[in-house]
Amino acid sequence: ALEPCYRVASGPDGPSAGRVRWSLGSQQILQSFQGDTAAPTLRFTLPPVTHPQPVRLERTLLRDARSDAAVGWTLWVLPDAPALDPGLLVAGDDDRLAGLFDGARRIGADDPIDPATPVVVAVALTSPILDYLQAGGRVLHLTSSRPGSFKQEGTWFLRGTTWAPPEPKAFFDRCPRDLLGDLQLFELGGETVIRGKLLWEQVDPLLAFIETHDLLTVRPNLLLFDTAVGQGRLIVSALRHEGGPQTHYAGWWLARLLVDYLQHGPRSQCRLAEDTVRALRESLAAETIEVGATWCFLLDPDDVGVARGYHQPDFDDSDWQVLETRSAEEGGIWNRYDGWGWYRRTVSIQESWKGRPIRIVFDSVDDMYRLYVNGRPAGGHGQLDRSETSFLRRTWLDITEHVQPGHENTLVVRVHDWVGAGGLNGKVWLTTGPVGPEGDLLQR
Repeated sequence: ALEPCYRVASGPDGPSAGRVRWSLGSQQILQSFQGDTAAPTLRFTLPPVTHPQPVRLERTLLRDARSDAAVGWTLWVLPDAPALDPGLLVAGDDDRLAGLFDGARRIGADDPIDPATPVVVAVALTSPILDYLQAGGRVLHLTSSRPGSFKQEGTWFLRGTTWAPPEPKAFFDRCPRDLLGDLQLFELGGETVIRGKLLWEQVDPLLAFIETHDLLTVRPNLLLFDTAVGQGRLIVSALRHEGGPQTHYAGWWLARLLVDYLQHGPRSQCRLAEDTVRALRESLAAETIEVGATWCFLLDPDDVGVARGYHQPDFDDSDWQVLETRSAEEGGIWNRYDGWGWYRRTVSIQESWKGRPIRIVFDSVDDMYRLYVNGRPAGGHGQLDRSETSFLRRTWLDITEHVQPGHENTLVVRVHDWVGAGGLNGKVWLTTGPVGPEGDLLQR
């Protein structure tokens, strides 16, 4: 049943008396009002359906035998959800899926998965889930903020439009494209998207958000997609599903439909590339060390640091200033100075990182920098001759060949600032996982 509630308010430009007509298909309800009115709840009976059907609810304000203020809404009537397979498995749930899959078996996030399991639902990917997928399993991944989830970013949905392709017909026969487009604005709408540039050619986008506002090129984003991974199938949804049939029927119904489609629908013709799967595995196995904010610091207005060996591990920096990066003190120094400055510190890298790729990530360096690791040049970002800055831009360098796992390692950053504040004004961290947009697909 549908029970709309409404209130009619009168004023200098509004009606003081009249009638309101509500229409739903052939059903009509006519009510009178006088002055400010809190109208009683109305009740319409929705038709039973075996397939999602749109219906039109219309409200017309009638006054003095004429009609005005007619508005309407497209509503979707949904059928019963498909029954769950008794073998359905929920892996690593943090109660986000409570109410969606009542009665399903549950295991820990890192528990092994029986290859005979028909479908696994997860809020984050793990190495056992990826093993199960590549061996032929079926996984529904509902994105979350947990490590291992596909990474999402917030966006302003007025920057573009939702879009669903004409295929796969087998899916849209059960879940109409217009339904997804309409309900993404309301019941199914979250606040995030999955950036789709890398994945676009590797997945079937079932619902996308095409971003165009203030951009030189179109930016594809994903809200719901299907793809093959090894011998298995993966569906990923960034839509809103939380709740149960009494509180969020559309999200609950769609989640169960996706599980059923994974089992009985045709396999996607798209698949994740081997490099993408490898990047997922690297992300899941990645370890991270956050480099502390305390550094030894010295300005170098005459640019003599390289010649004097400021970058060498055995250089004596005992008379340098001890400075906290991202502090008011650091900001004050660089606000009064443009030119070169040096940062030095050591970091311990565990021996277990030996043989693994090791990258250093700078969330922001103002304006440019050159890095030395254990006395050796390791690269940098930004260019002085063309004012190319690394400020407010995440940059990274592969330092695998320069570090010594199991030992203390000397990091030296030579920074140049040419206007305003400067310095290491973002976090610095080491990781064994992928960091570029081509491979950094998962939440950390």
